[in-house]
Amino acid sequence: MTDQSALRDEGSTRAWRELRAEVLEDAGHRCAYCGDPATHVDHRTPRSAGGTDSRRNLAASCARCNLGKGTGSRSRLKRGLRAALRP
Repeated sequence: MTDQSALRDEGSTRAWRELRAEVLEDAGHRCAYCGDPATHVDHRTPRSAGGTDSRRNLAASCARCNLGKGTGSRSRLKRGLRAALRP
């Protein structure tokens, strides 16, 4: 897979489903941020900020981490998770 977007260049959700399955499988279906079971694939750099669908920009993620991030950055997500986990 190139650094180009599988969705934009091929116009295919099939390509995205295959890429998504590979990312989840490679991560053992564990969230890259918190270790919980992963059902989402996160764009580390959001597409809205110029991120691509390349493997280097994708991470397995649980719903809480991926949806909690929105279009923000990984560093913002990590700060929020640390705050949420404090006793």
